[in-house]
Amino acid sequence: MSGMPAMAWFEGTTDFIRWSAPDREQWSAVQVLDDRRTGRVVAITGRGDNTYMAWKGVERNIWWSRLDGGVWSPRESTGFRTLTFPALGRLGDRTFLAFREERRYFRPPSHQQHTICWAELHGDHWEPEAHDLGLHFVDENVSLAEHDGCLHMVWRRTFDSRVCRAVFDGAWTVEGPLGNWRTSAVPAIASDGVRLHLAWRRVEDDHIGWVTGSGDRLGDEVVLRDRRSSGAPALGRSGDGELVMVWLDAAGGGLRWDRCRDVRWESRPHAFNDRRADAWHGVSLA
Repeated sequence: MSGMPAMAWFEGTTDFIRWSAPDREQWSAVQVLDDRRTGRVVAITGRGDNTYMAWKGVERNIWWSRLDGGVWSPRESTGFRTLTFPALGRLGDRTFLAFREERRYFRPPSHQQHTICWAELHGDHWEPEAHDLGLHFVDENVSLAEHDGCLHMVWRRTFDSRVCRAVFDGAWTVEGPLGNWRTSAVPAIASDGVRLHLAWRRVEDDHIGWVTGSGDRLGDEVVLRDRRSSGAPALGRSGDGELVMVWLDAAGGGLRWDRCRDVRWESRPHAFNDRRADAWHGVSLA
């Protein structure tokens, strides 16, 4: 066993956030964080005392917290609001928040009423004003991952379901669609320290599509025929640098996980027996 990443999720039976800390040997015990409630995806990023969590409360406010000595700090408001859910990412020692904001001035009503905004954490406070990235055709939100000195962002484009990407190296560059890959949920992205990985729920058959490569060049799509997902998959990196995937099985229900070694997934996915999640609200790994 090579260690497991941290995991946070919305179970669905209650509003409380579930959390399991990273572990050197196995998935750690489930903790119910009864000081924070959500109805959507929980975002986590970082490692050790540089681990951060953000979530949409049962209202529209986005809250955040930092891990301090293995204990989560009391929740604080970011000052931002959303109807969907936030995403977090790290670039070196910098922490970024991304979220979908509703803009009421678009007429007639359309997907252009929604724009993706981002903000950076400075010390214990988020920037007072979020930056508009100018991405209007984004379903729900984005996923973020650091790789090769850049912060990579991926999302599902609403009008054609294609997987799209933008890259931040001090300024954002919107690259647009990647390949001809189409997803029915928010795509996942993670780095194992050597390669960048993307995974998504395929529109065609609900199997998980997966690609890997350098930041600039990604390989061909591999359809993982041994897994079908009821929602968005999650990707994370173990303490030993191995890629870990978690998803909600479309056939039998329940959360499944698998590990990728040397660009090869283990021969059989594993089932969790101590945790579950709502089909569409998913899991975050860090």
